[in-house]
Amino acid sequence: MKTNTILITGGDGFTGQHASKYFKSQGYNVITTTKKNKNKDTFKINLNEREKVSDMIEKLKPQYILHLAGQNDVQKSWSDPLETLEANVVGTMNIIEAVRKVNPQAKMVIVGSILENYSSHPYGLSKALQALIAAKWVDFYNLNITIAKPVNLIGPGFSNGVCAMFAKKIACLEAKNKTGKLIILNQKIKRDFLDVRDAIRSYETLLLKGERGETYDIGTGRMVSIMDIATIYKQLTDYSFEIEVKNEPVQLNVPEVNPNPLRSLGWHPLYALHQSLSDCLNFYRKNTTCGGDETG
Repeated sequence: MKTNTILITGGDGFTGQHASKYFKSQGYNVITTTKKNKNKDTFKINLNEREKVSDMIEKLKPQYILHLAGQNDVQKSWSDPLETLEANVVGTMNIIEAVRKVNPQAKMVIVGSILENYSSHPYGLSKALQALIAAKWVDFYNLNITIAKPVNLIGPGFSNGVCAMFAKKIACLEAKNKTGKLIILNQKIKRDFLDVRDAIRSYETLLLKGERGETYDIGTGRMVSIMDIATIYKQLTDYSFEIEVKNEPVQLNVPEVNPNPLRSLGWHPLYALHQSLSDCLNFYRKNTTCGGDETG
């Protein structure tokens, strides 16, 4: 394999597709993993199958590994916590162990989540365990692993995030010329939103410059309310829709991130929030098949 080979797990996901495109544009030899279709640049594999993971790492011996694969839906983690733990913990352990045994010189970035600070749901717990194991394997075996904790990633592409859900709803209302509304569960909810393309650049920075065993927050450091997101979307369409605000008891805010350690490595975000939301909305305008009731 070429010396700049990068293995990207979860290559068919929202972030993985952007990562594959970006690293190819930068001249890397990109190999992705998937559970679905296979081609010359893709390994069809279940990362929970330890021997197959080991065989893959031994065959490829990638210089870099960007581990994105996993179960990233909080709501799904409530309905199927075991699947979430298997995907996020067992899959990660299999990758790390394969690297330890057959390719210990590889540089890895394990992508967790800012929500690992919350063990109040199975998803947060799975991400906390994922990060803990990665850090301990650095201590135990001196592996070259860096841990990334991204915030909510947004931008063009299919995603389960709130910005994508709003964009799809608006695109369908426009297409059907129907009245409708966006629903905000609690107007006090705030999140840090980062464009997925900026996140990918940050992962490359960590692969090249990230310190062994360190954890880096990936975000803008600016909290934005969900109401502000809906308001920006109103500016991006000529179509009129209602914003309905409820007052449901939900987890309001996550801790603000500290992007300074990442910025000290030379990274900074390029995409403004308005641009990210515009690109997201335009993607759904071009790629959404609308069905069912889009009025709610």
